[in-house]
Amino acid sequence: NQFNCFFAKDVKTKAGHVELYTRSGILEVYALGDNGSSLKVSFGVNMNAYAGEWHLLTLVAEDSQMKLYIDKEIVKTSSMGAYTPYSSNATMYVGKLSDGSFTFNGKIVDFELMNKALSKEEIADEYNEKLVYPKPDVKLGFAKDNYTVSVGESVALDIIAEEGCEYTLSVVGDS
Repeated sequence: NQFNCFFAKDVKTKAGHVELYTRSGILEVYALGDNGSSLKVSFGVNMNAYAGEWHLLTLVAEDSQMKLYIDKEIVKTSSMGAYTPYSSNATMYVGKLSDGSFTFNGKIVDFELMNKALSKEEIADEYNEKLVYPKPDVKLGFAKDNYTVSVGESVALDIIAEEGCEYTLSVVGDS
């Protein structure tokens, strides 16, 4: 399969849909925004060159610009054009699209979606803080493929971990 999905939000036809994926190894973003606006950015970065080792991939959207960092270095900046983001409480899918297709071929150790644009210094701090993992061949996951949480509600995540496995679960955003 030429597509490898890192994450998606909502179904592909709804405003608020966002997906980060590779197409034939090249990193791309696609999103449907407010008032019918859409965004498709190809960063021109071949992610196959980074395969086999742990890397921190950070995407920052701010001031009509989208910046791609790999580890703690900025790799590419792209214009978001006339795209207007659409905020929704839709379900997030890590490692696949909402219909279950284009599954991620690899390991995603940590995933965070933040409601603020990180500075270069904050990205460097994240990289240095997370550099300690992943620990190879440790099984850590969730009992279900996706969880939906509405504003004001909570959900049990049912984390599955091998005995002796250490992990940190970070929730970032409004509480």
